[in-house]
Amino acid sequence: MIEIARMGEDDWQILRKLRLHSLAEAPYAFWATYADEIVYTEAQWRQFLRAATWYVARRDGRVVGLAAGLPRQETPDEPELIGMWVRRDQRGRGIGALLAEELIAWARDRGATTMTLWVTEGNEPARRLYQRVGFDTTGERGPFPHNAAAGMERMRILLD
Repeated sequence: MIEIARMGEDDWQILRKLRLHSLAEAPYAFWATYADEIVYTEAQWRQFLRAATWYVARRDGRVVGLAAGLPRQETPDEPELIGMWVRRDQRGRGIGALLAEELIAWARDRGATTMTLWVTEGNEPARRLYQRVGFDTTGERGPFPHNAAAGMERMRILLD
């Protein structure tokens, strides 16, 4: 059984463990690096939890996935889906879709009209997941922050 739960500030150790694991396992998928975040203090992890709305996925009590919705001050009606990650041995079982759908519902509940995300070019499994839950490519591209040879593409879902 899969359970999706919202994380609170006191869950900073869970976030730290999952986030560092995800950055080490899939550095091609995230704008941050393991080296960036391994040095975070408890206060910084707690701030990370306050800055976004984080959800964790559990299968039979075991933590297997993570994702967040980040409100953006410049476009308050267009939050961004960030930090999506599912344990390698749990991929292809619908956990990513459940996390994305939970965040889409969160965005709708806060009155958002659109939700966006950035996906690394070449990360086709992630792109297919996002398309399955309703995101479309926008054609907007940007550089991948820590690898100049790679790029990212923005995707968007309308929440009408």
